[in-house]
Amino acid sequence: MLIRIKNKYKFILALFLVLCLLSNPIIAFANPSWQVISKADRIPLATGVEYSDFKIINDNYNENLKVININLKDKYTVLKTAVSNDNLAIEQEKPTSMAERLSKQGLAAVAVTNGDFYSTKLPFLPIGLQISNGELLISPQGFPAFGLCKDKSIVIGTPELKSYL
Repeated sequence: MLIRIKNKYKFILALFLVLCLLSNPIIAFANPSWQVISKADRIPLATGVEYSDFKIINDNYNENLKVININLKDKYTVLKTAVSNDNLAIEQEKPTSMAERLSKQGLAAVAVTNGDFYSTKLPFLPIGLQISNGELLISPQGFPAFGLCKDKSIVIGTPELKSYL
């Protein structure tokens, strides 16, 4: 099931929900006693990009959450994905190294994060759906995913691959 969210919802809501679902679905839905403490106000990193820091706690759980809020309507802000070493099956690459590589192409990253879960054995392929620049790189495998469409709407769900002749 895929849910299309209108632009009026913040990108951060989608990212937070996906991180909750992917990290631990039991904690995400079964723990109403969470306390969320803001450790930093929104800090502007660039036009259309802000950083916040939160602490999520309860009796048995303590987590720091770093949040990048991206204004998808800002004409100077571009959300860009990168693939490890521009090839899925070579080796792992740190997000900071990807940002440095992209900077040589004239793209200045103001924030980077690792957005995938991946196999811990060679060839270190991402787990679950991966589409980059409209190209299907890894087919869906029953894992939740989120995506940004060309019209800047956000899609969240567990995609299924269907093909027709």
